[in-house]
Amino acid sequence: MFTLSFMKEGTAAAWMEDTIAFAHKLNPATGHQNSYGTWDQFITHFKEAFNPIDLAGTALHKLHALKQGNDLSEYITTFKQLCNQAEIYSFNVQKDYFICGEGTKTDCGVRNQSLDVRLTTLLVRQNVRSCCA
Repeated sequence: MFTLSFMKEGTAAAWMEDTIAFAHKLNPATGHQNSYGTWDQFITHFKEAFNPIDLAGTALHKLHALKQGNDLSEYITTFKQLCNQAEIYSFNVQKDYFICGEGTKTDCGVRNQSLDVRLTTLLVRQNVRSCCA
């Protein structure tokens, strides 16, 4: 109940109202009032309501939009997380996404050999290759 008290706006507020209404209704099968359930049940219902339906697809969409800012370390960390969520394990596929997000090429479809060599060295140094096996 405490956690529900923080859900005051948007879809979270509507979900909270539905959850409270359900908990106060009588269960016709048992004749007893429903309950809020256990914490684990709450978490399960919460994730069903708010987690992306297609985690891999959502991650792939974010990967397409990912661009490197000033912090290379942050970019690599986010990149690795999205590749894992999108279930992209091929080094060559990851390399193409990495190059497109790096922001140093005008056309992601055009290969740049010196950039490929530089990127491969960078990814190996940053231990990205371990997630690509």
